[in-house]
Amino acid sequence: IRHGTGAPAPIPHIMTPETTAAAQMRTSLAAPDAGRFRSLLWAALAAGLVLRLAVLASTASLGTPIADEQHYARLGANLLAGHGFAMEPGQPTSIRPPLYPAMLAMIWAVAGSGNLQAVRAVQIGLSLVTAWLAYLLGRRLYGPAVGRLGAVVCWLYPSLVFSNSLILTETLFTLLLLAFVVLAVRLVQEPSFAAAAACGAALAAAALTRSVLWPTPFLLCPLLVLLLRAPLGRRLALSATVFAAFAIVLAPWSVRNTRLQGTFTTVDTMGGINLRMGNYEYTPEDRMWDAVSVTGERNWVYA
Repeated sequence: IRHGTGAPAPIPHIMTPETTAAAQMRTSLAAPDAGRFRSLLWAALAAGLVLRLAVLASTASLGTPIADEQHYARLGANLLAGHGFAMEPGQPTSIRPPLYPAMLAMIWAVAGSGNLQAVRAVQIGLSLVTAWLAYLLGRRLYGPAVGRLGAVVCWLYPSLVFSNSLILTETLFTLLLLAFVVLAVRLVQEPSFAAAAACGAALAAAALTRSVLWPTPFLLCPLLVLLLRAPLGRRLALSATVFAAFAIVLAPWSVRNTRLQGTFTTVDTMGGINLRMGNYEYTPEDRMWDAVSVTGERNWVYA
């Protein structure tokens, strides 16, 4: 009886040799075999690499059959030739975000203009970095085992394997998006101005690859003020740092576009085109992305 209250005192749990052994056995059965799991991880990474190299070997004669691929290739070739961000010499454009064509131009400066296999090989390397980022994200949020599993899923996911062969933004964008997420999580868990600046810069780089992300800071920064564990003044300063880093990276391209188009243009001019194609009266209801296939008076540009 404790303190004369009539309440029974808690009985201490005594670990006898038998119960200790049983507990250890349960723990050993419940815990994964770390060595075997690492072996499976390396086997999965090797399998994914072999698969990607096999696909790369089979695409030696593959050109750019998709219209978007042709756009990016032309932009990259004109950048490399010194014509600027243009579909044709003397015809600057804002129709696409700049980062992926810039990557093509850098690869072709080393491997030769129009070398699509070199681009695909680089994209395999970018996918490996993306898998590493998936590991970092899983480890930071849940632990090393989840990180390894995330890396394997990311490395072997069929769509991500397939996209390595396309001259499109998916591979680069996925890497930059995941880098932004990892940095945002790090910022929330370990607030610092360096993490805030890196987070904003990574978000801007992702937005310069696919413009769908450029409005994100207007939601992210107020959310960070609520999520960060720090005095209010520091939270506001960290959130402002994210926004400032984002704006500093994005601003030069936005200024260029706005001067070229004569109206405020943040990253590209595809937004209005996509809005029109996805919502006009003859948009195919079973394939909202395929308005370009509609011809004649029902074509999206006819009016």
